[in-house]
Amino acid sequence: PGVDAIRTLPQHQQLVLCAAVQFFRSQKKKKEAPASALALRYFALCKEAGIRSLSLGELHAMVVTLADQGMLEAGQARDPSKRKVSLRVHEKNVVFALQGVRLFRHLLNGLE
Repeated sequence: PGVDAIRTLPQHQQLVLCAAVQFFRSQKKKKEAPASALALRYFALCKEAGIRSLSLGELHAMVVTLADQGMLEAGQARDPSKRKVSLRVHEKNVVFALQGVRLFRHLLNGLE
């Protein structure tokens, strides 16, 4: 999956990828994180952008959808919030794909 695939995603899926990039850049050496940590970053981004966030259940379903599309890797867990999540697309591709969208320009500021 490349830049064009990221650009054509629905807005909330783009927000999830943006949240993943922000989380992993802030954690430097971590390559995977529990879905609950990604959810916290996603909810913070939605609040910052003034967008109504999805419910936790919808967000977990979206993580699975992004994993099916090859953009995230989502491990197996009985509790979806404990599922390990990692990026399967390069962070720079996410930033490049979303920097032209006004909504994301501010959210991604400093991530180039």
